[in-house]
Amino acid sequence: MAVLVKRDPDVKNQKTFYYSEVEQEEFTQQVHQLLANRGYQLIQGDKSNGTYEKGNRILRILLGAFYKYFKLQLYIEFNGQNEAKLQLIKATSGFSGGAIGVSQVKKEFTNLEQLFTQLKN
Repeated sequence: MAVLVKRDPDVKNQKTFYYSEVEQEEFTQQVHQLLANRGYQLIQGDKSNGTYEKGNRILRILLGAFYKYFKLQLYIEFNGQNEAKLQLIKATSGFSGGAIGVSQVKKEFTNLEQLFTQLKN
């Protein structure tokens, strides 16, 4: 069972979580599935070191805040003692959606932060 041990202090575009009692393959798959359930697709890299995207960048540019788009980078490091460090890095600002778009991206990142704070197997 994944247990959140601690979090690094908040940085504007990055959140870092430390978990214990994790199995590498199981934890990686769980994180990937969690993002997939929220509509994210892995577009580059692999499940433990990749870029995830939700929505369509072109439609966001054309339709602004009427079309949601979000992109993040995910890094999971394992130390061999059933511990993991998970980093989420916001890879889009939301400026293409104006002030509403920036607010949408900020809210989505906050929702993901809460989701990973409550992560359990």
